Amino acid sequence: MTANPNFRPFIFGTRNATDFTLNILQGQMPEDLYGVVYLAAPSGSVNSEGLPYPEKYPDGTNNREYATPLMNGDGMIYKIDFNTPGQAQLQTKLLKTPCYYADEATCRTGPLANEKHYKHYFFRNMGIARLSPILGARNMLNTAVIPFQRQGESSPRLLATYDVGRPFEFDPQSLELITPIGLNTEWVAATPPLLRFPFPLAQSTAHPVFDPKTRELFMVNYTKSMETLLSSIQLLGDSLLDATRSEEELDKIAEEYLRTEDKQTAQQALTRLLARSEKGIGGWLRSLISKLGIKAIDTTAPPDQVFLMRWNGQDQNLQKWRVLDTEGKDLRIQQCMHQLGITEDYVLLADSSFKFTLDTLINNPFPHNPRIDRFIRELIGAPMLPYLDIYLVKRSELSNAATVQARKMPTPVPLEAIHFSCNYANPNNQITLYAAHNTAACAAEWLRPYDTQATDGQPIEQQMMSLFAIGAMDMGRIGKFVIDAASGEIKQQELLHVPLDPEKQATDPDGKHTWSVGLYTYRGMIAPDEQVDAIRQLYLVSTALDHRTLSRYIYRLYQNHPKRLVSPERLLEYTRKGVPYNLIRVDTDSMQVADFYAFPADYNMFSVQFIPRKRQGALPEGVDPAQDGYLLCTMVNRLPNQQEGYRCEMWLFDAANLSQGPVAVLGHPELQYGFTLHSTWIAQAVSPQNTPYRIDIRQDYDALLRTIWWLPKRRRIRQLFEQYIYPHF
Repeated sequence: MTANPNFRPFIFGTRNATDFTLNILQGQMPEDLYGVVYLAAPSGSVNSEGLPYPEKYPDGTNNREYATPLMNGDGMIYKIDFNTPGQAQLQTKLLKTPCYYADEATCRTGPLANEKHYKHYFFRNMGIARLSPILGARNMLNTAVIPFQRQGESSPRLLATYDVGRPFEFDPQSLELITPIGLNTEWVAATPPLLRFPFPLAQSTAHPVFDPKTRELFMVNYTKSMETLLSSIQLLGDSLLDATRSEEELDKIAEEYLRTEDKQTAQQALTRLLARSEKGIGGWLRSLISKLGIKAIDTTAPPDQVFLMRWNGQDQNLQKWRVLDTEGKDLRIQQCMHQLGITEDYVLLADSSFKFTLDTLINNPFPHNPRIDRFIRELIGAPMLPYLDIYLVKRSELSNAATVQARKMPTPVPLEAIHFSCNYANPNNQITLYAAHNTAACAAEWLRPYDTQATDGQPIEQQMMSLFAIGAMDMGRIGKFVIDAASGEIKQQELLHVPLDPEKQATDPDGKHTWSVGLYTYRGMIAPDEQVDAIRQLYLVSTALDHRTLSRYIYRLYQNHPKRLVSPERLLEYTRKGVPYNLIRVDTDSMQVADFYAFPADYNMFSVQFIPRKRQGALPEGVDPAQDGYLLCTMVNRLPNQQEGYRCEMWLFDAANLSQGPVAVLGHPELQYGFTLHSTWIAQAVSPQNTPYRIDIRQDYDALLRTIWWLPKRRRIRQLFEQYIYPHF
């Protein structure tokens, strides 16, 4: 990376609240553009001033957060208001949850940093999670924004979400948090109840679904059995509470493994290390199990369970059903439940293709030690499942009973997918589902300091550290599936893929492709006031093939993917030459790319959001409502002078004419984000009035604090809450 002090790296973001008007860098603002777009983004930790995480702190000490994953960052909301004609007003703010203030108080510069009784209370990035061995897990609220609207309300309300935390409502106007959804006691923790964390880790979904017709919001809460979790919990507890000894012994095992690549011997040595430990969470659980017998595993650990939750926006209690399969057994989620789907008659639960589970959440206990980090990743790393399991829950069966039955599709969706959407209408009990297949592209892994590029063996560039390891290992696909809801069988399926050979790029008049399909949007997607009976046009981000983001580790992890279209060797050739980002429109009737825009080299697109065009009166004849609007895209672009690095911009496209390029490019010297994720659009930002649902934070957390059985620990945690958390609420 250049020594130029003005150089802005690829990952560069601020945590400062901002409020300014974006400059028009190119084109002009459409007169019929209106409404407000909200974007979620991770933005670093309380120990950093934003992104990237520096290798060293200003005092010269090593930063243990260096090169840890972007997903561990506190949630920042970006609000872009287009309701002043000709202008785009940008406002940003961090979402500060109760656990944020605990993190702030116990961090390296916090008021409790040097207090001996709070020595082990601070939070650390431990894989794709930020955890404290005493306080529990951070809820980052950095992934998606979900609108909902109660009956009789004139303006939508907004939720911020995260895969491992309950959602929070925030004010659309001020961006201040209002309330969590569901009491702590209504959510089942993913960790054993004996741990009594004041901030329990709750596995949920980043994409709860709202039905504008019935005004119902559906969420999930799920747990995994001790068989799956015990090894990770042992490693977490032993490494944090007896860190020096654990690191020294682990380092010796890691050194021997990396020298010999003898995985079996290394696993045996690690087992012996854990068995000797008498301290930490793992040791406590093992001691308890040995005293109480084998049944302790069943009684102290959460089993494999899935709970479907429903909320109408005002009732004080959530409705909750334990979901059972057709044989009366609990569902077992192997990966995560990142995405839900909804139709007029069904809720779709998915075992999503994103390894956001505890075995990957807690897989990096010593991020500052590359040898241990690499060793643990080699031992427990695994590829995503190459398919998508889906369970169908009939909404009419959501009764006063405590359980509800789900039908698992007997044949899964044949390729992995993080995201999918459904037509709301399901005529003749037929569900139409669309999926963006991130085939052999793993968003749960990130680029680390010891990683090397798969194309040439060179070290990963420093400015790319912490970024998702999104180098694709096969061609992405866009799927359309018609499912018979009664049987769960797939009756029709189409898989669209469009390759682009870099060798032909200069002469190819098309230049469209579906490499590494990512985020997508369509008109009415997650709208709070209209359901989309049939999705007619899909707008998708097709990510670039960039040699800087394909690591040797990912190459080896996915080189034997069972359903690949492109050989690993050919894939490396494509990646060496590079393929640019595409923005594509897919007509869902023909399942063909109907329009596209190919970005210049090293112009990197992240999020995309459909904005309907403001119309007075009826829609003109011949205008397709599914294309009647604009697309807002967040970009990180290489500056013409490469010594200056990158610049954040926002591009506006006419949704009916992508190929003409952006109608306007917006930017500002203070526009800074490291990586944006999901977004939403609403017509107006209005602060909610007289909200009937608001959880009292003190009462909510006091209910958990009372369960901490060791009195000195309870007193210290209560003092932390009284002094540093409750005053903010």
